[in-house]
This record gives sequence, C-alpha cells and structure tokens, in this order.
Amino acid sequence: MRVMAAQVISEFGTLITWAAITLMTRRLARTAGQPTKVDTTLPAGVGEVEYNSNIRHYVHQDSSAADITKRLTTGVSADASLMVVSAADGPMPPTREHLKLLREAGAPRVVVFLNKTDSVDDEELAGQVATECRDLLAQNGFPGDVPIVRGSARIALEQRDDGEQGTTAVKNLVHALDSYIPDPAGS
Repeated sequence: MRVMAAQVISEFGTLITWAAITLMTRRLARTAGQPTKVDTTLPAGVGEVEYNSNIRHYVHQDSSAADITKRLTTGVSADASLMVVSAADGPMPPTREHLKLLREAGAPRVVVFLNKTDSVDDEELAGQVATECRDLLAQNGFPGDVPIVRGSARIALEQRDDGEQGTTAVKNLVHALDSYIPDPAGS
C-alpha cells in the first residue's frame, strides 16, 4: 500500500504528522509484542516514511505538484492520498492544484487530517475549515464521504492527548486510512 501525502506546505505540519503516525504505530506494535525499531526523529526534507498499522504496511511519499505531474507522465499511481490541512488557516491555494493533479494521477481516495486544532479556540472556525475541505474535494471529483480527522500532530508527538486532540486523533487517523482506503487491486 503506497499512500502519497499530497500536501507539502510545511506550516501545515506534514512532517510532524508523519512523525506522530510513525511514533504511534511503533508504540502500538511494541504493546502488541511485535518487534519494531523506535526512532521518532524525521530529518528535514524527508521524502518517504514507512509504517505498519494493524492491517497494512504504508509508504507515505511527500509529493509536490511537480512530483505528482511526474507520476502522471510515468504512469505511476498512488492508492490514496493523505492531505494535511491547518485548522487555523484552511486549504491554501496549492491544495486546489494538488487535488486536481491527484485525481488525474488516479488517486481514488483522500483522507484529510485537520491539523493544529489546538491552535483554534473557535470550534465553529474548525467546522468551517472542514466544510471548505469537503467542498474543495467535491469540486475535484472526490467522494463526499471523505474522512476528516481533527487533531494536533504536535500534541501526539509529545505523547499527550489533551481532549483527544493528540494520540487519540492520530489513532483515529490511522483507523481512517485503514477503513476508508480499499486494498489495492492484486494485493
């Protein structure tokens, strides 16, 4: 299972989201008695991260618009995309281009992580950002049932939960990836 991370705008927290996911899945694997190496650091500019959920092996690739275009021209497709959006800022202009390219590249499903919810005091604002994400996804031909998980990757990376914004949110994100993204053909 290869899952492309479409959003690469650093202030959204893509790298810290990856770090939180890998930390959480490795902690869960250790709890289940599975051997795992524990390294919670990700070098700046990392392009690919791998981890295992309870049911799948994932490879997240940090993909710029140029990377997605290259995949289009070479015929390489993704099984899905993880889009990280700041709850404080909402989708930025490159998001529209990325979603259009992802649709053209054949990524059939998107899961959204609405990051930095800890920096938004107004629940209504976070709801508006989630609605804006749904509208943008619909405009680009993605299904209306796209999971939008709210949380804070920073809180999760600190191994805290703070009202289910941290570790619980990342567990919910991994569950959304597992349950919403179908197994690839031939797997």
